[in-house]
Amino acid sequence: MATRFAFLASLLLALRRRAGKTPAPEADTLPNADLSEPAEQVDENDRKDPTATLPSAKNAKEAARKQTLPKTTAWAIDDTRLVFGMRWSPISQDASLATQLKQARRTGYVHHVVSQPGSTLGLMGPLTKQSVKAAHSVAMVLAEHFSTSGAELFVFEHEGIFGLVGLADNNPTPGFDTQGSREEMQALGDEFMAMNTGQSIRLVGNVDWLPDMTDLQPMQVAERANKRSRLRLIPNPNLKIGLAVLTALVLSGFAYAYYVLEVAWQKKQAEQVAEKNINARYETSIKAAIKSVGATGDSSLTPWRDALRSIPLAVAGWQLRSLSCRADKCTATWARVSGNFAEFDSNFPYASKQRPALKPGEKNEHVLETEHPVKAVPAAPSASAPEAAAQGLQRANLPTLREAYLEWGSFILDAQLLPRQVASLRPANLFGGEGPIEEISKPVLKGGWQLESDLWSLQDLQLPHYVVVESLGIARTGGGGGPEDKAFAGLIASSLGYRYKIEGSFYAKPR
Repeated sequence: MATRFAFLASLLLALRRRAGKTPAPEADTLPNADLSEPAEQVDENDRKDPTATLPSAKNAKEAARKQTLPKTTAWAIDDTRLVFGMRWSPISQDASLATQLKQARRTGYVHHVVSQPGSTLGLMGPLTKQSVKAAHSVAMVLAEHFSTSGAELFVFEHEGIFGLVGLADNNPTPGFDTQGSREEMQALGDEFMAMNTGQSIRLVGNVDWLPDMTDLQPMQVAERANKRSRLRLIPNPNLKIGLAVLTALVLSGFAYAYYVLEVAWQKKQAEQVAEKNINARYETSIKAAIKSVGATGDSSLTPWRDALRSIPLAVAGWQLRSLSCRADKCTATWARVSGNFAEFDSNFPYASKQRPALKPGEKNEHVLETEHPVKAVPAAPSASAPEAAAQGLQRANLPTLREAYLEWGSFILDAQLLPRQVASLRPANLFGGEGPIEEISKPVLKGGWQLESDLWSLQDLQLPHYVVVESLGIARTGGGGGPEDKAFAGLIASSLGYRYKIEGSFYAKPR
């Protein structure tokens, strides 16, 4: 009550001092106006200052036909808009806030804000388009965060524009919330100090013409702006009615379409669950699939190269016709020239502890088959089995499909151009699971390849870490054998030619 009394006393003193300059209408008539008739907007030719008193209800309709309040431009500081020029008045106890806002809207005001104690109403006309976003009342920010008590005068300068706010006991003083030129603010500041003669006035801001001023920058004010200082639109009753009708129509439409929307939502949920299930199932299956790949790169070819070095070309009247190697063993086929089983068995140079099995060919053909175990890739890395390849396929280290084609695909294409070489490449597809690739978060792709060439070139074949050899076949041909390679135990030194056919896969990720 004491605060309200001091506020009204300062308002009365201001009006008396202004009476000598221009005839002033009675201050703050909006909250106490006769609400029996609706108030209308004010003619800008009659009053262009939004801080002036609202017209009486009797003349409101005529004023509304002429002009609206002038637009206000806010101070843009970072993403915050600070607004001067609000019309402040005590909130009436005789009429509801909604009724006062309705009258203010008809008079031309667009925005409003209510002080934190709920005793003062601030009104403002329209803002310029660039000022609407996050507009805050400077007076509200100062009263809430920077005011102490008593009479206070805040004066700021920003980009050549000056703004002034006068507070009395933490409440904005009517007529002292405005912006303009330096001369206008100096005159208004002198008027505020004259109005408060006899009491200490606290001066705050960033201008240099007021003595003993406490420094406060507009940026600091902008940083303390919050939802309580933000301007709100004055509600439009007619708009509310229209929105109510529109809402009813929309709700009826929603009721009609509810079933369709519900079905669509359930379908979407089912798709999302299915997508999650697809990824969960794939992650389970891909781990097992990757473990089954085994050694990669040159490590996948090393056991077969070692097996080849232990198998001769001819043994006691038997000649090597072909050799087929899989993951765990190589099977050799021998054609009889003059020898028998016993001679073959006693003369074969066994490189392994287990003697190869003897298996006669079908239909009494003079053919002998022997099986030769293939040593597994050592667990510990070696010079011939690098660590990454010996550990098997590493999902995290896989190249993209584009990178795999650029490297291994280019090698296969180049091999097609060489004489006596046959090579092919098969497209890559999803590996280790089922489902659309686009719905799987981290898919692995698998493509196939094949290479045929003279046996002497097998020792020079080098495989990347994402390439795996799955089968190797060697067969005797009628031609020459190519350059001699002592590492193959005389296999290549023979006048008979041998060629190999090797098949495998490469792995990659799609992106």
